[in-house]
Amino acid sequence: MSVIGISSSTINNMMPYLEYFVQSMQIKLLRGTPVSIVQIDKH
Repeated sequence: MSVIGISSSTINNMMPYLEYFVQSMQIKLLRGTPVSIVQIDKH
């Protein structure tokens, strides 16, 4: 799926899902494995 093919309406529809995903990732960060997250960020 190319980025060019994504319309603004599709992005607007996906925003709530993206926000939920980010929030869930932040919760996992607070709960648990910061070391693995840091290793991923270094790549």
